[in-house]
Amino acid sequence: MTANPRVSVLLIEDDAAWALLVEEMLAGSANVVDAHAHTLSEGLSWLSRDRFDVALLDLNLPDSAGRDTLARFRAESANVPVIVFSGEHAGDSALQALSVDGQDYLHKDRVDGPLLQRVIRYAVERHRLHQMVEQARSERELQSLERLASPATAVTTQLYANTALKDVNPDAFARFHAAYRELLEQALEERTFQIESTVAARLVTMGEELGRLRASPRDLIEVHMAGMQTATAQAPRARRQAYLEEGRLLILSLVGNLASFYRTHYLASYAGKSQAATQG
Repeated sequence: MTANPRVSVLLIEDDAAWALLVEEMLAGSANVVDAHAHTLSEGLSWLSRDRFDVALLDLNLPDSAGRDTLARFRAESANVPVIVFSGEHAGDSALQALSVDGQDYLHKDRVDGPLLQRVIRYAVERHRLHQMVEQARSERELQSLERLASPATAVTTQLYANTALKDVNPDAFARFHAAYRELLEQALEERTFQIESTVAARLVTMGEELGRLRASPRDLIEVHMAGMQTATAQAPRARRQAYLEEGRLLILSLVGNLASFYRTHYLASYAGKSQAATQG
């Protein structure tokens, strides 16, 4: 039988006796409490520094209570599955916690070692499957962008460099990555506060700069994906979704700007050369 993979657990619990009991219930299993925080703030600090597979969260802590505890956890650590504990009778508190999308809810008086271990395995596996679905969705979006950006004619294929921009000019790629990441933040800020937008103009400039480097649509997509990965890596769920929505608009505009640049600067030149060769 294949052993279960090790699961790193963050325990956020102010009751020392209960924390010790949790460690005893997990003893001998693949679930290991690697860190114990006594307050929500301390727990969030752990999550900002280290990687955990799952969090065990007491709803009632010295610096947070009830529904707000889970809401704050979710806002700052949406990428970590969480199992909620409470010593209160399962009532409004539990229902409110679940409504904020807690992975699971366990009452302290009704949990034992086997149950806790099963719930942890379930939460981790469900989170893994969710990530697989999100990855598949991202890959489908990437494939759609690639089809959209693919050169349509033999003429346009002659416009692009044969080597990827990130390989032939890594400094330029890093510069465009940083600029695109900045544009994501700006676009999100402009949408949030409904202020005058300069993103469109900056995208035109970026498209022209990329065109002068003979960047291909694939290069643009790689800049987009790198910027999205940086922006969404530690972002809360709601902000990550906002980045995805803005990113779709940015990459479509940027691909269109690159195509416009090539039509204006290179296709006309190519047509002129072809006409001269025919006349000659």
